[in-house]
Order: sequence, then C-alpha cells, then structure tokens
Amino acid sequence: MLAQAPFILPIPGTRFEARALENLQALDVELTPEQVEKIGELVSPTNIAGERYNPTVMREGDAEKWRWTT
Repeated sequence: MLAQAPFILPIPGTRFEARALENLQALDVELTPEQVEKIGELVSPTNIAGERYNPTVMREGDAEKWRWTT
C-alpha cells in the first residue's frame, strides 16, 4: 500500500507494541513498479472467491439491519 502513495495511506491498528514495530518495518521495503503491479494482480478484488460470512452470520446481520431501520 505504501508503494501506491500518495493516494493510499495504510493505518494499521494493533494492541501490541511488537506488532506496531513490525508494521513500521514496511517503511524499509522498496518495491519496483513491476512488483507493485504483480501484487495488484494477485490481490485484485476480481480474484476474491467465496462468501464473506457463513449463512448464520448473514442471517444475524440481516436481522440487525432490520432492527435499526424499522
């Protein structure tokens, strides 16, 4: 995401200092334009498959939505 700056700014969240320090190491990584393009192809939204939630969670989400809108 950092390679796409200034258009994208990742804001990672964590509860642990060690993870925050690990995330900061991304500042030391430099990718070529070709690498950025390849990564974009691999994680493209068109490559995502399957449901985000299982049917039970989907029903609960629908019930929650209707509870707040009716």
